Amino acid sequence: MTTWVDVSGAPIEAKWKAIHEHVTQISDESPFMLLGLDGWRDGWASEAYILRESRVETALPESDLFAGIA
Repeated sequence: MTTWVDVSGAPIEAKWKAIHEHVTQISDESPFMLLGLDGWRDGWASEAYILRESRVETALPESDLFAGIA
């Protein structure tokens, strides 16, 4: 992982609802879904990203996913 983004202030309900719209992508029986909405609030307060390539100058770990993009 090259970047961790704090998403604890984002409404997790929107993500939860969106995932339920894509039942072919993740089953309700998946361990991730069995955590329930409260489990998601506790466990997914941050999201991880991996920088694969950059065309702008950057430093690791990144602090801004959009730095250098005009």
